[in-house]
Amino acid sequence: MTNLGTEEIKSTLKVPGYWILFLVLLIPVTSQSGVIFSTHVHRFTFGIFGTVIALFVTWIFIKLEKRTFAEFNLVWQSDTISKFFKGLAIGIASFSLITLLLILFGGLNIQKNPDTINPLIWFWYLAILPAAFME
Repeated sequence: MTNLGTEEIKSTLKVPGYWILFLVLLIPVTSQSGVIFSTHVHRFTFGIFGTVIALFVTWIFIKLEKRTFAEFNLVWQSDTISKFFKGLAIGIASFSLITLLLILFGGLNIQKNPDTINPLIWFWYLAILPAAFME
């Protein structure tokens, strides 16, 4: 019974340990990219470096447990793309439902932006993709 309690404590400490290590690496790596690059490029670098750091920290924790990515199903499989799009659809549906509830019950008012949208802005919106992978 004592060993079970020790394992639970270790598992509980791994979660904040993961996030602390992630932030300790993320902050110094990405903090200066906002000074070096424009705001838009900084968003891309933040998402890309954040994704790489998240994978690196995950790799460290998996190696500490002497296990493999495959044991956690973190490998490419034949249904990976379909699972990605299922997750994307679930995310879009969830976000739409939350937005609808905020409009109906929260008093959210959506207005059209009177400024014209520069076509280049759609490219900069792509910065959300690496940030989403980091999440």
